[in-house]
Amino acid sequence: FGEYTKPDGTKGKGILAMATGAGKTLTALYLACKLLEKQENRPMVIVVVCPFLNLAYQWIREMGRFGIAPVKCFDSRALWEPELQAAYQKLAAKLTVVTGVVVTNKTFLSAAFQAALKPGLAVHLLIADEVHNLGAPRLKEMLPDQIKLRLGLSATPERHRDFEGSKAIFDYFGDPVYEFSIGDAIKREVLVPYTYHPVLVDLTD
Repeated sequence: FGEYTKPDGTKGKGILAMATGAGKTLTALYLACKLLEKQENRPMVIVVVCPFLNLAYQWIREMGRFGIAPVKCFDSRALWEPELQAAYQKLAAKLTVVTGVVVTNKTFLSAAFQAALKPGLAVHLLIADEVHNLGAPRLKEMLPDQIKLRLGLSATPERHRDFEGSKAIFDYFGDPVYEFSIGDAIKREVLVPYTYHPVLVDLTD
């Protein structure tokens, strides 16, 4: 991810298109750790954007397994803003080399959170869980250009019947750099075998 350079010269961008339950979270965190091994990526702020609170708490748990206690940016601004400022101060004082931030889409949209980001102070890696959600009109307008390392995660990165939204996602995060389908996951025994039983419903106009 950090080394891969596309024909147009861009690098440090891409989407992991992996089946649900196949390990997107752990893969992304392992990738972040590999980036941290390089001196030029230190200090680093790992910003994880999630659409739902249950996913935010999952990320907090998994980041803890990697020794990172992220700032939780999804409650009251009065709670997360001073914590985020203190985390940046620790980076500036060289008391730590990495800070994690877990933010919901709703808080990510806010002017307060956008203003609180300091990409000039450290290398920032933006990880977007369920990245297809960021193609929605308001969200795609808030994707920060100053953050150059970008990773999107989704089993289905393309937005259904939304060409413009899908294009905005791929323009910002890049194309899929790794794909791991349901079939791959079952074959590798990452997921248990199962069968789809679709129920078709005809709708009137």
